[in-house]
Amino acid sequence: MTHLKPQTRLLIVLGAAVILLPCGPVFAAGGDDPVADFTFSPSNPVAGQPVQFTDRSQGGPDTWEWDFDDGGNSTQRNPTYTFDEEGSYDVELQVENDEGRDDIRMEIVVSGSGVSEPEASFSFSPSEPVAGQSVQFTDTSTGGAADSWEWDFDDGTNSSARNPTHSFDAEGSYEVTLTVSNSAGSSDAREQVEVEEGQGEPEASFSYSPAQPAVGQAVRFTDTSGGGDPESWEWDFDDGDASSAQNPSHSFSEEGTYEVRLTVENAAGSSDAVEEITIATNETKPQANFSFSPTNPEVGQTVRFTDTSGGGDPESWQWDFDDGDSSKAANPTHSFSEEGSYEVTLQVGNSAGSSDAVKEVTVAMTEEPPNANFSYSPSDPVVGQTVRFTDTSGGGAAEYWEWSFGDGGESTEQNPTNAYDEAHSYTVSLRVVNSEGSDTASKSVKVEIGPILKEITFIPAASLAAGAAGSFFQTDVDIENGDDVLATFAFLWLPRGADNKEPVQSDSFMLGPGASARYPNILAEVFGLSADVNGAIAIISDSEDLAVMSRTYNLPNAKASGTFGQAIPGVPDDELLRAGDRGRIIFMSQDDDFRANLGCVNGRIYNLRVFIDLYDPEGALLETKTMDLAPWSNKQLNKIFNAYAPTDGYAVVRSNTSGAAFYCYGSVLDNTSSDPTTITPVLQ
Repeated sequence: MTHLKPQTRLLIVLGAAVILLPCGPVFAAGGDDPVADFTFSPSNPVAGQPVQFTDRSQGGPDTWEWDFDDGGNSTQRNPTYTFDEEGSYDVELQVENDEGRDDIRMEIVVSGSGVSEPEASFSFSPSEPVAGQSVQFTDTSTGGAADSWEWDFDDGTNSSARNPTHSFDAEGSYEVTLTVSNSAGSSDAREQVEVEEGQGEPEASFSYSPAQPAVGQAVRFTDTSGGGDPESWEWDFDDGDASSAQNPSHSFSEEGTYEVRLTVENAAGSSDAVEEITIATNETKPQANFSFSPTNPEVGQTVRFTDTSGGGDPESWQWDFDDGDSSKAANPTHSFSEEGSYEVTLQVGNSAGSSDAVKEVTVAMTEEPPNANFSYSPSDPVVGQTVRFTDTSGGGAAEYWEWSFGDGGESTEQNPTNAYDEAHSYTVSLRVVNSEGSDTASKSVKVEIGPILKEITFIPAASLAAGAAGSFFQTDVDIENGDDVLATFAFLWLPRGADNKEPVQSDSFMLGPGASARYPNILAEVFGLSADVNGAIAIISDSEDLAVMSRTYNLPNAKASGTFGQAIPGVPDDELLRAGDRGRIIFMSQDDDFRANLGCVNGRIYNLRVFIDLYDPEGALLETKTMDLAPWSNKQLNKIFNAYAPTDGYAVVRSNTSGAAFYCYGSVLDNTSSDPTTITPVLQ
């Protein structure tokens, strides 16, 4: 095939018009000669702006030569190129394949920098920061590209970073300003950042025990950090191992000195602490000893052997079962195939030496299947109490135990324990098995909430604590027995924010028919507490007719004294809000004269979540907050409408946790006297 010289063309761009002029003779050619062509974007580039060149040639070229008319070249098919100066550039593309080659030129007009003035804007996260928490500010400015940034955080600090982080030391409202600029000009943007009260960063520290650990010995590390409460823990044991537990255990496999580091962190920041731990060689010889179960095994029954050696920690175990079998496990299992007496030997050793122990195991023939039976103690368990189940099966010796506790819990131990989380009658079953067969026994176990509990009533808020503006609050409780028989009751203290699955219970009290009693300053006088404590109180009773009322008030000798105070009635269990209920709390005033708080108490001994919808007076939803409550726990959100003040809004409380039972209340306080008023929920 004859290769003919391709034609040369000149492409001139004039505004929106493109003119293609032949620059040489045109020859006809056979085959697939390449025909050069390309495009570029943007069509009106400015100096310093990347230009994308795209090959549009036909005929299947396999090489490309670009000349950008400013000394720059490229052999890429679709290069990106930047012209540093304004001007007119005659860009040439030459393409080639085995059939021939072709080229094309285009004039590209590059204008000046074309910089426009930036339009300032920014965002920040989190949207509701607390004092001491790091806030990420992000420049989202549009318009011309900015080349400088000036941030004013309205707390006396500034930054020139494009996307800085900043933490505010105190709660309050801050007007943050961003000023962006380039050679064309500048603009600024302002955003209001509402900072709530929060905790500071934690101060890492820890202890460990024992103080002089040996190789292979478990070392217990305990977090003793101060400052703000940590939310995460990272341990580095300097031997390649790590842990994220709060209080981990760790053993070191070699002697030496290790620098153990703990890093603690919360939303406000992080800190770390380092302690040097010296691990010594375990030089004490172990003293062999062991136990076995069952103590009267039968032929074919699994016998569990447990190393109980004292002295130094063993590093090796050698068991001889006197029937030709052996094991090197620390705690092996073994079954004997024939009846008889066997002298079982355990030899333990470490680097300091070894010792052995011998015990006689008598194995009897299995003659019958087991007859299942069991007992449990205590006979009248209460919620959270440990119940010990004891296998009392008769017949042939059992080899396997299968327990079902009726609450989803199971065990294969011979004599297990279980604790129940709710008051209920549970069907407990035990299935016992040996080589001759199996048998099952079932019993009903009734679990009560407490030793005297038939009824429970909640006082959702109680205090012995200082408040704002020099106030100091304490709580009195009045109880009246409306029954015609003697009533017995006790108080439970439920500290705010705590997991109260096992609350502190007072001594028992009794009230005659129609009698009443007052318990002044109940947190100090009944529970022996001292300031500052806040929480809730539950009253457990054998009577359905106790009337309960509390009064939380500002002491007269406090700096800011109020009047009668906040009267909060006791809420019986059957009046608690349930899952799916909507309780409306109105008259939540937040302005210069009043502040509105909102608290909730969990009436169940499992976790639940409460949703709090805040509305303005016209019924428009402002936001939804969440409150996570541990068992029988309680919390209070202060100044809940502060971000929307002044307002006379209302709140709707609800929960979708299955089985939820809870109570929420509003507390509106006079800012001058700190005198509180209770707002009870209205069921919608």
